[in-house]
Amino acid sequence: MSARRPRPGRRTWRARAGWAVPLTTALLLAGAVPAAAAAPPVTVCGDGIKPAPFTVVPGDLRIEGTGCWGLSRLTVLGDLHVAPGAQANLELSRVAGDVHVGRGAWAELSVDVAGGVHLDGADRVQVTGDIGRSIRGTAGRFGLWWSHVAGAVNVATSDRGGPGQPQFEVVRSEVGGWVSTQGGRTVVHDSWLHRGLTVRWGRSVLLSQTHVSADTTVLGTGGSVHLGDLRHQVLDPGVPTHDPRRSTVVGDVQLERNRGAVVIGTTDVAGALVCTANDRTPRVLADTVAGSRAGQCA
Repeated sequence: MSARRPRPGRRTWRARAGWAVPLTTALLLAGAVPAAAAAPPVTVCGDGIKPAPFTVVPGDLRIEGTGCWGLSRLTVLGDLHVAPGAQANLELSRVAGDVHVGRGAWAELSVDVAGGVHLDGADRVQVTGDIGRSIRGTAGRFGLWWSHVAGAVNVATSDRGGPGQPQFEVVRSEVGGWVSTQGGRTVVHDSWLHRGLTVRWGRSVLLSQTHVSADTTVLGTGGSVHLGDLRHQVLDPGVPTHDPRRSTVVGDVQLERNRGAVVIGTTDVAGALVCTANDRTPRVLADTVAGSRAGQCA
Protein backbone atom coordinates (compact mmCIF):
# COMPACT_ATOMS: atom_id res chain seq x y z
CA MET A 1 0.00 0.00 0.00
CA SER A 2 1.35 3.39 -0.95
CA ALA A 3 1.76 6.10 1.70
CA ARG A 4 -0.98 8.76 1.97
CA ARG A 5 -0.16 12.08 0.52
CA PRO A 6 -1.03 15.15 2.48
CA ARG A 7 -3.84 17.14 0.96
CA PRO A 8 -2.75 20.20 -0.97
CA GLY A 9 -5.00 22.41 1.13
CA ARG A 10 -3.28 21.36 4.37
CA ARG A 11 0.17 21.90 2.89
CA THR A 12 -0.85 25.37 1.70
CA TRP A 13 -2.25 26.27 5.14
CA ARG A 14 1.00 25.22 6.84
CA ALA A 15 3.00 27.26 4.41
CA ARG A 16 0.86 30.30 5.07
CA ALA A 17 1.05 29.79 8.79
CA GLY A 18 4.82 29.69 8.46
CA TRP A 19 5.12 33.19 7.00
CA ALA A 20 2.08 34.92 8.58
CA VAL A 21 3.80 35.78 11.89
CA PRO A 22 7.11 36.95 10.33
CA LEU A 23 5.19 39.21 7.95
CA THR A 24 3.20 40.79 10.80
CA THR A 25 6.41 41.40 12.72
CA ALA A 26 8.00 42.95 9.65
CA LEU A 27 5.09 45.31 9.21
CA LEU A 28 5.34 46.45 12.82
CA LEU A 29 9.11 46.96 12.55
CA ALA A 30 8.65 48.90 9.33
CA GLY A 31 6.28 51.34 11.01
CA ALA A 32 3.14 50.24 9.19
CA VAL A 33 1.04 51.16 12.27
CA PRO A 34 0.11 54.86 11.78
CA ALA A 35 1.65 57.35 14.22
CA ALA A 36 -0.46 59.72 16.33
CA ALA A 37 -1.62 62.80 14.45
CA ALA A 38 0.37 65.97 15.05
CA ALA A 39 -1.29 68.70 17.11
CA PRO A 40 -2.88 71.48 15.03
CA PRO A 41 -0.85 74.70 14.84
CA VAL A 42 -1.71 77.65 17.09
CA THR A 43 -3.63 80.40 15.31
CA VAL A 44 -2.46 83.89 16.29
CA CYS A 45 -4.74 86.93 16.07
CA GLY A 46 -2.74 90.15 15.94
CA ASP A 47 -0.53 92.32 13.74
CA GLY A 48 -3.23 92.61 11.10
CA ILE A 49 -4.23 88.93 11.15
CA LYS A 50 -7.84 88.52 12.28
CA PRO A 51 -10.13 85.47 11.81
CA ALA A 52 -13.29 86.24 9.88
CA PRO A 53 -16.74 85.45 11.32
CA PHE A 54 -17.78 81.78 11.19
CA THR A 55 -14.14 80.64 11.13
CA VAL A 56 -13.40 77.24 12.69
CA VAL A 57 -10.02 77.36 14.42
CA PRO A 58 -8.63 73.77 14.37
CA GLY A 59 -6.46 74.17 17.49
CA ASP A 60 -5.68 76.92 20.00
CA LEU A 61 -6.35 80.60 19.32
CA ARG A 62 -3.92 83.13 20.79
CA ILE A 63 -4.87 86.81 20.88
CA GLU A 64 -1.99 89.29 20.99
CA GLY A 65 -1.85 93.09 21.03
CA THR A 66 -4.88 95.33 20.55
CA GLY A 67 -5.92 94.51 16.98
CA CYS A 68 -8.37 91.71 17.74
CA TRP A 69 -11.34 93.72 18.96
CA GLY A 70 -14.70 92.66 17.51
CA LEU A 71 -14.14 88.96 16.83
CA SER A 72 -17.44 87.22 16.21
CA ARG A 73 -18.98 83.79 15.63
CA LEU A 74 -15.81 81.76 15.94
CA THR A 75 -15.52 78.09 16.86
CA VAL A 76 -12.24 77.34 18.62
CA LEU A 77 -11.57 73.60 18.85
CA GLY A 78 -8.70 74.07 21.32
CA ASP A 79 -7.99 76.66 24.06
CA LEU A 80 -8.35 80.43 23.86
CA HIS A 81 -5.35 82.41 25.12
CA VAL A 82 -5.47 86.16 25.66
CA ALA A 83 -1.79 87.13 25.92
CA PRO A 84 -0.48 89.40 28.68
CA GLY A 85 -1.37 93.00 27.95
CA ALA A 86 -3.65 92.12 25.02
CA GLN A 87 -7.21 93.36 24.46
CA ALA A 88 -9.90 91.00 23.22
CA ASN A 89 -13.58 91.27 22.40
CA LEU A 90 -15.12 87.95 21.33
CA GLU A 91 -18.85 87.55 20.74
CA LEU A 92 -21.27 84.73 19.94
CA SER A 93 -18.48 82.16 19.86
CA ARG A 94 -17.63 78.72 21.24
CA VAL A 95 -14.45 77.36 22.81
CA ALA A 96 -14.02 73.59 23.09
CA GLY A 97 -11.16 73.85 25.61
CA ASP A 98 -10.27 76.38 28.33
CA VAL A 99 -9.90 80.17 28.33
CA HIS A 100 -6.69 81.72 29.69
CA VAL A 101 -6.43 85.49 30.25
CA GLY A 102 -2.91 86.76 30.94
CA ARG A 103 -1.53 89.46 33.19
CA GLY A 104 -2.74 92.96 32.40
CA ALA A 105 -5.06 91.75 29.63
CA TRP A 106 -8.53 93.15 28.97
CA ALA A 107 -11.17 90.70 27.75
CA GLU A 108 -14.88 91.00 27.02
CA LEU A 109 -16.10 87.50 26.22
CA SER A 110 -19.56 86.45 25.11
CA VAL A 111 -18.74 82.79 24.64
CA ASP A 112 -19.76 79.25 25.53
CA VAL A 113 -16.77 77.43 27.02
CA ALA A 114 -16.64 73.65 27.42
CA GLY A 115 -13.79 73.92 29.95
CA GLY A 116 -12.94 76.56 32.54
CA VAL A 117 -11.74 80.16 32.65
CA HIS A 118 -8.33 80.93 34.18
CA LEU A 119 -7.35 84.51 35.10
CA ASP A 120 -3.66 85.20 35.67
CA GLY A 121 -3.63 88.78 36.94
CA ALA A 122 -5.87 90.14 34.18
CA ASP A 123 -6.75 93.82 34.19
CA ARG A 124 -10.45 93.54 33.37
CA VAL A 125 -12.59 90.54 32.37
CA GLN A 126 -16.29 90.36 31.62
CA VAL A 127 -17.89 87.00 30.82
CA THR A 128 -21.31 86.16 29.40
CA GLY A 129 -22.19 82.59 28.40
CA ASP A 130 -22.24 78.96 29.50
CA ILE A 131 -19.06 77.83 31.29
CA GLY A 132 -18.58 74.07 31.57
CA ARG A 133 -16.23 74.12 34.54
CA SER A 134 -15.00 76.79 37.01
CA ILE A 135 -13.75 80.38 36.82
CA ARG A 136 -10.64 80.96 38.95
CA GLY A 137 -7.77 83.41 39.35
CA THR A 138 -7.07 87.09 39.90
CA ALA A 139 -8.15 90.22 38.06
CA GLY A 140 -8.39 93.96 38.60
CA ARG A 141 -12.10 93.82 37.74
CA PHE A 142 -14.32 90.83 37.02
CA GLY A 143 -17.94 90.67 35.88
CA LEU A 144 -20.21 87.69 35.25
CA TRP A 145 -23.43 88.68 33.49
CA TRP A 146 -26.30 86.57 32.14
CA SER A 147 -24.25 83.39 32.56
CA HIS A 148 -24.40 79.79 33.71
CA VAL A 149 -21.30 78.36 35.39
CA ALA A 150 -21.29 74.63 36.14
CA GLY A 151 -18.44 74.87 38.64
CA ALA A 152 -17.21 77.45 41.14
CA VAL A 153 -16.34 81.13 40.79
CA ASN A 154 -13.23 81.95 42.81
CA VAL A 155 -11.74 85.30 41.80
CA ALA A 156 -9.68 87.74 43.84
CA THR A 157 -9.87 91.36 42.68
CA SER A 158 -8.01 94.57 43.43
CA ASP A 159 -9.41 97.47 45.43
CA ARG A 160 -8.82 99.92 42.55
CA GLY A 161 -11.67 101.75 40.83
CA GLY A 162 -13.76 104.87 41.10
CA PRO A 163 -16.33 105.58 43.82
CA GLY A 164 -19.09 103.00 43.77
CA GLN A 165 -17.52 101.05 40.92
CA PRO A 166 -17.64 97.30 41.68
CA GLN A 167 -14.61 95.12 41.10
CA PHE A 168 -16.50 91.81 41.40
CA GLU A 169 -19.97 91.36 39.93
CA VAL A 170 -22.27 88.36 39.54
CA VAL A 171 -25.47 89.62 37.94
CA ARG A 172 -28.43 87.62 36.61
CA SER A 173 -26.36 84.45 36.60
CA GLU A 174 -26.48 80.88 37.88
CA VAL A 175 -23.44 79.28 39.52
CA GLY A 176 -23.25 75.58 40.37
CA GLY A 177 -20.28 75.79 42.77
CA TRP A 178 -19.16 78.07 45.59
CA VAL A 179 -18.71 81.78 44.89
CA SER A 180 -15.66 83.26 46.64
CA THR A 181 -13.96 86.62 46.28
CA GLN A 182 -11.75 89.04 48.13
CA GLY A 183 -10.31 92.49 47.63
CA GLY A 184 -12.69 94.96 45.98
CA ARG A 185 -16.31 96.05 45.96
CA THR A 186 -18.63 93.06 45.52
CA VAL A 187 -22.09 93.06 43.93
CA VAL A 188 -24.20 89.89 43.65
CA HIS A 189 -27.60 90.67 42.16
CA ASP A 190 -30.57 88.72 40.83
CA SER A 191 -28.65 85.42 40.76
CA TRP A 192 -28.97 81.80 41.86
CA LEU A 193 -26.01 80.26 43.70
CA HIS A 194 -26.33 76.49 44.10
CA ARG A 195 -23.65 76.48 46.80
CA GLY A 196 -22.52 79.26 49.13
CA LEU A 197 -21.02 82.76 49.06
CA THR A 198 -17.83 83.91 50.81
CA VAL A 199 -16.51 87.49 50.67
CA ARG A 200 -13.27 88.31 52.51
CA TRP A 201 -11.43 91.59 53.04
CA GLY A 202 -13.46 93.53 50.49
CA ARG A 203 -14.23 97.24 50.29
CA SER A 204 -18.03 96.81 50.29
CA VAL A 205 -20.65 94.11 49.72
CA LEU A 206 -24.12 94.30 48.16
CA LEU A 207 -26.30 91.18 47.90
CA SER A 208 -29.80 91.60 46.47
CA GLN A 209 -32.55 89.44 44.95
CA THR A 210 -30.35 86.35 45.14
CA HIS A 211 -30.86 82.75 46.25
CA VAL A 212 -27.91 81.15 48.09
CA SER A 213 -28.26 77.39 48.68
CA ALA A 214 -25.62 77.13 51.43
CA ASP A 215 -23.87 79.50 53.87
CA THR A 216 -23.08 83.17 53.30
CA THR A 217 -19.98 84.61 55.02
CA VAL A 218 -18.83 88.24 54.90
CA LEU A 219 -15.58 88.85 56.74
CA GLY A 220 -13.37 91.91 57.24
CA THR A 221 -15.10 94.35 54.89
CA GLY A 222 -13.69 97.85 55.06
CA GLY A 223 -16.90 99.59 54.00
CA SER A 224 -20.61 98.86 54.12
CA VAL A 225 -22.34 95.47 53.93
CA HIS A 226 -25.90 95.34 52.57
CA LEU A 227 -27.70 92.01 52.36
CA GLY A 228 -31.09 92.21 50.65
CA ASP A 229 -31.02 96.00 50.53
CA LEU A 230 -33.05 98.40 48.37
CA ARG A 231 -29.85 99.76 46.86
CA HIS A 232 -30.14 97.14 44.10
CA GLN A 233 -31.66 99.90 41.92
CA VAL A 234 -28.23 101.32 41.12
CA LEU A 235 -27.83 98.35 38.74
CA ASP A 236 -30.88 99.34 36.68
CA PRO A 237 -30.65 103.06 35.87
CA GLY A 238 -33.87 104.45 34.50
CA VAL A 239 -36.05 101.67 35.92
CA PRO A 240 -38.71 102.95 38.34
CA THR A 241 -38.29 102.12 42.02
CA HIS A 242 -40.09 98.94 43.03
CA ASP A 243 -40.10 96.48 45.88
CA PRO A 244 -37.25 94.01 45.34
CA ARG A 245 -37.64 90.27 45.39
CA ARG A 246 -36.47 88.87 48.69
CA SER A 247 -33.09 87.23 48.97
CA THR A 248 -32.91 83.71 50.39
CA VAL A 249 -30.04 82.02 52.24
CA VAL A 250 -30.69 78.33 52.85
CA GLY A 251 -27.70 77.99 55.21
CA ASP A 252 -26.23 80.26 57.88
CA VAL A 253 -25.27 83.92 57.56
CA GLN A 254 -22.05 84.91 59.32
CA LEU A 255 -20.95 88.55 59.51
CA GLU A 256 -17.61 89.06 61.23
CA ARG A 257 -15.11 91.91 61.75
CA ASN A 258 -16.69 94.28 59.25
CA ARG A 259 -15.77 97.92 59.80
CA GLY A 260 -18.59 99.78 58.03
CA ALA A 261 -22.37 99.76 58.36
CA VAL A 262 -24.00 96.32 58.23
CA VAL A 263 -27.64 96.08 57.10
CA ILE A 264 -29.62 92.85 56.74
CA GLY A 265 -33.04 93.37 55.17
CA THR A 266 -35.53 91.79 52.77
CA THR A 267 -33.82 88.44 53.34
CA ASP A 268 -35.00 85.03 54.49
CA VAL A 269 -32.40 82.98 56.37
CA ALA A 270 -33.13 79.29 56.88
CA GLY A 271 -30.15 78.77 59.19
CA ALA A 272 -28.56 80.89 61.91
CA LEU A 273 -27.66 84.59 61.81
CA VAL A 274 -24.32 85.13 63.56
CA CYS A 275 -22.74 88.60 63.91
CA THR A 276 -19.45 88.98 65.77
CA ALA A 277 -16.77 91.67 66.24
CA ASN A 278 -18.28 94.14 63.76
CA ASP A 279 -17.34 97.77 64.44
CA ARG A 280 -21.01 98.80 64.29
CA THR A 281 -24.01 96.92 65.54
CA PRO A 282 -25.74 95.37 62.50
CA ARG A 283 -29.22 96.59 61.61
CA VAL A 284 -31.66 93.73 61.03
CA LEU A 285 -34.64 94.93 58.98
CA ALA A 286 -37.55 93.18 57.24
CA ASP A 287 -36.01 89.75 57.38
CA THR A 288 -36.93 86.33 58.74
CA VAL A 289 -34.51 83.98 60.48
CA ALA A 290 -35.59 80.38 60.98
CA GLY A 291 -32.54 79.44 63.06
CA SER A 292 -30.89 81.11 66.02
CA ARG A 293 -29.53 84.64 66.27
CA ALA A 294 -26.19 85.06 67.95
CA GLY A 295 -23.68 87.75 68.88
CA GLN A 296 -24.52 91.29 67.84
CA CYS A 297 -27.60 90.05 65.93
CA ALA A 298 -29.16 88.30 68.96
